[in-house]
Amino acid sequence: MSRWFPRFTLAALALSFALTAQAGNNPHYRATLNGVDELPVNASPAGGTALIEFDTSDNTLKIQAESADLLGKTTGARLDASPGRPMTALLSGFPVGVKSGKYTKEIDLTRTSTFDPAFLAANGGTASGARKALVAALAAGRAYFNLLTKSMPAGEVGGFLQPFDPTPTATTSWSRVKQIYR
Repeated sequence: MSRWFPRFTLAALALSFALTAQAGNNPHYRATLNGVDELPVNASPAGGTALIEFDTSDNTLKIQAESADLLGKTTGARLDASPGRPMTALLSGFPVGVKSGKYTKEIDLTRTSTFDPAFLAANGGTASGARKALVAALAAGRAYFNLLTKSMPAGEVGGFLQPFDPTPTATTSWSRVKQIYR
């Protein structure tokens, strides 16, 4: 066996660990949206998914959400650090007046305008304090994605955001990966 093989293998392993570490820097969260997880619980047949990536270097949240079969037309969506507490952020640009759709947005967590004033005040009055509270709620599984409609103004479907690893595994098909990130 040649001498370059162990060096090549070592280099490949180092690169693999570096890429894994880099992917691990940005936590990912997913919620299945439905009426059963809504507060108060409702019998909506609607469903959906919310995916969030916290970009730790840019201090942004990259949000992808989709929903279908809503009973009412959408009026907005919001992100709550904990249900029953002050709303964290009303998600600007969410499609309104539809019963199904997709939403993709990146929000800047360094701006006070990103956060609801009551949430901001409850967390020191700064974007930094609000960001820390939101990130802590996401990591603890307490953050909640809520989809609001005219027929259910408090929320028709929602779900708790749970940490997940988006890295494909041997049991993950590429079509599933494409479905998650389309």
